[in-house]
Amino acid sequence: QTFAHTHRLQRGARACGAVAVGRKGGWGASWGEDLHFASDAAIKACRQHDTGCAVKRYQCTTAP
Repeated sequence: QTFAHTHRLQRGARACGAVAVGRKGGWGASWGEDLHFASDAAIKACRQHDTGCAVKRYQCTTAP
């Protein structure tokens, strides 16, 4: 299960999404309440399909 399935973010809460890509083009994506969580989860998802996974893109919202 991902963070999205186990937690509900409150409106206006900070959230981050990340995409990790492997050596052969495999990828994984995830999101969470901070960049650390989102990045770790994206790399874990990528490793199910490829090796050498690294976060290539991320975006975070800011709480109002």
